[in-house]
Amino acid sequence: MSALQLQANNMTWQVDNKIIVDDVSLSVYQGETLGIIGPNGAGKTSLLKCLYQENQLSSGDIILDGVPIKAISRRQLAQKVAVVSQHNDLVFDLSVFDIVHMGLLPHKGFFEKDNASDRELISKALNKVDLLLKQEQSFSTLSGGEQQRCLIARAIVQRPQLLIMDEPTNHLDVYYQHQILALVNSLGLTLVITIHDLNLAAQYCDRLLLLAQGKVKAVDIPEQVLVPEQLYQV
Repeated sequence: MSALQLQANNMTWQVDNKIIVDDVSLSVYQGETLGIIGPNGAGKTSLLKCLYQENQLSSGDIILDGVPIKAISRRQLAQKVAVVSQHNDLVFDLSVFDIVHMGLLPHKGFFEKDNASDRELISKALNKVDLLLKQEQSFSTLSGGEQQRCLIARAIVQRPQLLIMDEPTNHLDVYYQHQILALVNSLGLTLVITIHDLNLAAQYCDRLLLLAQGKVKAVDIPEQVLVPEQLYQV
C-alpha cells in the first residue's frame, strides 16, 4: 500500500451551536483519488475547507505527511496543497497566463523575478491543459470547461503533492466532465474531490466517502459504497 499522505482524526467544525462537520475521520494515501459524495447540505464543501484550513477545526486534528497541519505555515501548506474551488469569481479581469502564473507564488520571494525555468513550467502546464494558444485571453471569456482547465494548470505550476477540488464538473456538459476528471487523474497527484455524479465517482475515484448530515456513513471502494440500500438511507 502507498504511504499515508493525509489523515484527519475526529474532525469537527461548527458554526455557533450548529455542527456542520461531525467527528469525521479519514485517510488518504499517496497517489489515490478519494471522492466525497453525499446529498446537498451534507457538509462536503465544509469538510474540504477544513482539510485546507479555511475552516478552523472546533476539535480533532489533521496530519499531512506525518506533520500536524497546525504546525505548517500558510506558505508551506500552499507548497504542498493546491485547491480548485467550486466558485471562481475574480475581482480583476486577469488573463489565462496571469491566473496560471499565480501557481508560482508559494515558491517565490516577494521581489523575486521569473526565470526561464518558471516560464517553461507555465508553458508546459498550459500545453498540458490545451490552453497554450489562449494564454493572453481573459479568464472571464473562457467556457466553464476551459476555466476549470486553467485552474488545473495553476495547480500544476504550484507543484503540490495533494490536489483538493470542490465539484470540478459542476455545470459542465458530459464531454467536459470526463475531460476534466481524466486530466486530473493523469497528473499522478493525490486527489480529494467532491463530486455529485455517482457514475463519474464510480469511474474516476479509487475510494468513496459517503457523507450525510456531516457524518461519515461509509468509506470504501465504489462497489461497496454505491449500493442501493446505503444510498437510499441518505
